[in-house]
Amino acid sequence: MAHAFPTGATRATRPAATQGLRPDATRVLAQAGVIVVHAAALMMLLTPARISLPEAPDREMTVLLPPTLHQPPPPVAVTPRVPDRVPVAPAPVPRQPAPIVAADETPFDLPALPETAAGDASPDMDAGPSIDSAPDLSPMTGASLAYADAPAPRYPPRAVREGRSGTVLLDITVGTDGKPLEVSIARSSGHRDLDQAALRQVLRHWRFQPAMRDGHAVVAIGRVPVDFKL
Repeated sequence: MAHAFPTGATRATRPAATQGLRPDATRVLAQAGVIVVHAAALMMLLTPARISLPEAPDREMTVLLPPTLHQPPPPVAVTPRVPDRVPVAPAPVPRQPAPIVAADETPFDLPALPETAAGDASPDMDAGPSIDSAPDLSPMTGASLAYADAPAPRYPPRAVREGRSGTVLLDITVGTDGKPLEVSIARSSGHRDLDQAALRQVLRHWRFQPAMRDGHAVVAIGRVPVDFKL
């Protein structure tokens, strides 16, 4: 098939029209170089990086031990002085009343008595036995209490630490069985913990000998000291 060319066209212009259809070598090489660079960069990204960590320098470790704690010495056991036993005067021997002889209720005949003048008392007549009055069981105040069992009170730990000491005077009401019925402070030692320790010890653990009056045990009220000494 014949192609028609415009008028005035020569053979020199014909290869120039078909020159753009051929591949350009420079352009091909440039594109190939770009592909190679990208491929190299991709391979570098996919290759795992080796990171060398610096080694820790050797250091000397110093172990600090806690200081030794000095414990305080244990408290010194103090044995309180037990009050001396107060001597008690022996109880008086009760006077025995005269025996009363009951009259025989069986009737019998009495012999005739000689007549006497009016107002004359018969020498053989007896006034009869007398009945003694009831014993006095009222409380005995100001009594000297005799100890039956008086263990020393326990020294309060706080008083030991603070070096407290003193004497407590207690008013004690003792029952007929020798047990304290009531205990009160007549004079304080100056420290409340010592006073309370003496009160508790006497009321719970002390025992006394019952006070006697006319052969009968009576309630007695007396004053007793309790010493606390270090």
